[in-house]
Amino acid sequence: MNANEWRQCLGELVREGARTYEENHYYEVSMTISRARLMILQQICFVRGRRRCWLWLLANCPEVSVRRFILQHEYEEAVKDDFSEKGHLDLLDRQAQAVGLTQEECVNAEPLFTTQLSFYGWAWLSKESHWLKGLAALNITEWFNDNRLLADLGGGASARRIEQWPEGLGFTIEQMPNFKAHNKADEAHGELFLRVFEEFASRPEEEQLVIEGAKEGVRLHGFLREGIAQAMEKLD
Repeated sequence: MNANEWRQCLGELVREGARTYEENHYYEVSMTISRARLMILQQICFVRGRRRCWLWLLANCPEVSVRRFILQHEYEEAVKDDFSEKGHLDLLDRQAQAVGLTQEECVNAEPLFTTQLSFYGWAWLSKESHWLKGLAALNITEWFNDNRLLADLGGGASARRIEQWPEGLGFTIEQMPNFKAHNKADEAHGELFLRVFEEFASRPEEEQLVIEGAKEGVRLHGFLREGIAQAMEKLD
């Protein structure tokens, strides 16, 4: 498949995932300050876990050109890009402050058991499976922020939260820097590796690795979301 065919193929998998109960339940839980705090702390755990997974994938990938793409991706996420001079975790820290979380609480954030299990899945795919499968499993999560792909299903993840947080919490867009950035940043990151799939997944067995990885990434994403949704519902 060429890059456009991969865009369509992977996009349909994400659209299927966006229609599931787990993904929609995550957005149906009304937002309060205590629920927002839990959500942000789990997002911090998720981002920290992803940084490790991308580095494990880097070590697992033998292709120099692909490793450059991974390093570019991680530089923008962890160091500097158009949305932050300190990396995307800084955006989360700023949004955490807006809901009353302290720096100590952010540093010591503990994952829910479901969050940890999701991380175990992505970690195994990054380190132990074929690098194409691991790449697809990690990259596909960023497609859930693509408003172009999901416009008729409520929009991307950050766009949906940008609509929800002002309603439940009275927040302005400037109090949601993480959502504001990822409303756009992940659209570019979602497509960053399409040319990689075009070049390195040209045979049927390689195509299958990418598709399997993407499907597993979508399922892990839904499992993560549902765990957070259920935990938020237990809070006032």
